[in-house]
Parts: sequence; C-alpha cells; structure tokens
Amino acid sequence: MSTLSSRANIQHESNPQHERHENHRPNTTTDEGDHYVLTIWTDDAHHEAMTALRRQWFPSRLLKVEAHVTLFHALPGTKLHQLKQDIAEISQYTTKFDITVKKEGIYEIGKGVGIRISEGQKKSAKLRSELRDKWEPFLSRQDQQERWRGHYTIMNKEDDKSRVLECLDELQDSFEDSRGTVNGLNLWRYDRGWWREVEAFSFRK
Repeated sequence: MSTLSSRANIQHESNPQHERHENHRPNTTTDEGDHYVLTIWTDDAHHEAMTALRRQWFPSRLLKVEAHVTLFHALPGTKLHQLKQDIAEISQYTTKFDITVKKEGIYEIGKGVGIRISEGQKKSAKLRSELRDKWEPFLSRQDQQERWRGHYTIMNKEDDKSRVLECLDELQDSFEDSRGTVNGLNLWRYDRGWWREVEAFSFRK
C-alpha cells in the first residue's frame, strides 16, 4: 500500500504548522479560515506515472503529496460558493484535452527539479486566465500573476545539491514522454497543511 495520501485525502509537503507567506494569502479584508487549491485532474495512468517519479526523487521525510499541476494556490473560503459556481460553469463548456510532459521540459528549480507541461499548456493557461479574470480582486499576489507555466514538481526542498544534480541528469538522460488526458478540475481545501478534496469537476467528453 502506498505511503502517500490518495487523491481523496492528499497532503501538502509542508509542515502542518506551516504559515503561508503574505504573497500566498488571498487578498481579502478578513482573516480567511479556509483556503482552497485548484488543480487539473488527469487520467489515472498519467497521474500515477508522474507520482512514481515524485516518489522516487522527493525527499522521503517530506513526501506527502502526489503529483499535481496547480492552477491556483490560495483561494478564499468566504468565496467558496462563487468558486464552485464558476468552476462548474467553465467545466460544462470545456472538452477534455491531451496533456504531455517531455524531456525538453525538465528544469532545475533551486533545491529541486520540475517538468513543465507541453501539450495542454495553452488550454490549461486559457482556463486559468478565464478564472483569474473572474477572481482577480480576491486572489493572492502569487495567483494574480498573469504569466503561468504548468509544471510537475518532481523534487523540492532537497538540501543535498549533488542529489538535485543526480535527479536532473537522470531525468534528462532517461525520462520518456508521459501523455494523458485532462478530465477536469479538482478543488481542495487546505487544512493545516493537508489537502482535503472538496469536489471534482468533469469536463465534457
């Protein structure tokens, strides 16, 4: 049995006592009790392939989250009704689309390694842009940014630089393209470091 949390109860890699940086907090006048995260939802085979890489390379003491591509990191709980309504609406007229990650998308991110999505980037970015326009007044500084590049984080928070370079070299040498389908969007509630699945929104077939 996997030591990672399932999609229905996925955990964040940070410490449960983690306090969000100011740039990662919703832009609201009140102290939000709940924050929400929005990710793309892919088919199981692609998801499991990317999670296997993350499991192989992420520092074991911190590995608590399965692979994911995040659209928004900190959505305010006071806007939950609007969030769900807007996500449901955009999902109803969005058709499923292909997603691919390729060797050319591998890159170093400080203490880690990521892989950018290639096919599926434009459609994912368009979805994010439409939602960003609706939500801009209450988004965090991070989520307000217009520029967005979808990616999977395979390794992060690795203090051993040689380990980071080992991961980078091995992926650049042996990684094979991973293709899948984006079936919809997942909304999660951030619970003191944990992610709790709130709802999965399916796209049109």
